[in-house]
Amino acid sequence: IFSATSKGGYSTIGDEDYLKCQFAAEIVGNSGIGTFSQTELEKALVGKSLQVYPSIDDYEESIKAITTKNDLETMLQIVYLYFTDPCLDKTAANSYLSKAQSYLSGKGNNPESVFEDSATVNLFLKNLRKKPYTNDELAKVVPEKAFEFFKQRFSSADDFRFVFVGDFDLNSMEKFVEQYIGALPQSSVSEVATDRNIRYSHGNTKIYKKGKEDRSHVRIVIPTDFVWSTSSRHQIRSTVEALDIKVNEVIREKMSGVYSPSVYQQFSNFPKSSVELVVEFVCKPDMTNDIINATFKIMEDMKNQDDLVTLEKVRKAQEKSREVTLKNNNYWIASLSSYLESGESIDNILLVEQEIKNLNLQTIKSVARKHFVKEKAVVTINEPESVN
Repeated sequence: IFSATSKGGYSTIGDEDYLKCQFAAEIVGNSGIGTFSQTELEKALVGKSLQVYPSIDDYEESIKAITTKNDLETMLQIVYLYFTDPCLDKTAANSYLSKAQSYLSGKGNNPESVFEDSATVNLFLKNLRKKPYTNDELAKVVPEKAFEFFKQRFSSADDFRFVFVGDFDLNSMEKFVEQYIGALPQSSVSEVATDRNIRYSHGNTKIYKKGKEDRSHVRIVIPTDFVWSTSSRHQIRSTVEALDIKVNEVIREKMSGVYSPSVYQQFSNFPKSSVELVVEFVCKPDMTNDIINATFKIMEDMKNQDDLVTLEKVRKAQEKSREVTLKNNNYWIASLSSYLESGESIDNILLVEQEIKNLNLQTIKSVARKHFVKEKAVVTINEPESVN
């Protein structure tokens, strides 16, 4: 598995060009590289086992790839061409945008799509860079400008972080890295991402009505700040895992209100370190308020309860999961890339075992008090159209 990542992304352009340059990586990914159109490239790769895909998001650009030992050189050749000789096939680009337009045209009829878009709008207050796409926004994409933006983001490789994980021969890898990675263009400019004022809302509850099925879809998001470190992320993750256990015990089993509530967290370290606590569930419309209130009651109780049983469940689950993840290449490439991107020592990855041992009731209560803040909760509810 391979990953190359650099800071910048769409944050490097102003709002006036933001929509014009959208889908830059997708346009290039459908156009081809070097002398190959995308169709010709796919034909040339028949029989080989590899995937290479560039991407650009809010604050970084990257190329990720997966392959076998036998096709490693071919993978690196493709990576090299994405940096040095990407193509713009206007026909392919317009075809991609046309398909996207068709998808967006029917999106409004899908209650789940409407819910996702509504939750995003509610969380980020219609910020241009977080606003869900419509056909009006899509019509503003200019393939030529998007292509130039892609070339600009991948014009130099010296600020990319390259990570390889897997089973390979070190001598062969060293030769390939020198030949393909070492030959990539470089510049003396070191770029950083720009803060484009994307901020969370707080304390919002929005109710939408879409669909006829007798069900409500609810998402509770509590965004908070924290100090970025291996220890703090593990403590937050552990507290969320404890919340997940309690939500399932109370809401799913005792109240029989939902089938499979989902509880998780999402970390971000730019423009500042923050975490989104997310609780999501589907329930009967007449139980929506009761379940929301029960969820906040669980959070409040966790701030003061000494629940040793739940703590041990979290610890045992983490110990078991750790044994599996340490053997997983996806875990290693995600961890190595994340630690390098944040500037942390990669040695800290190995501190997790000690963090699991150190986990205690006081930590759970302390994290709950800091991050389970009802007043900051952003709640999005989608009800059936029949509900008054």
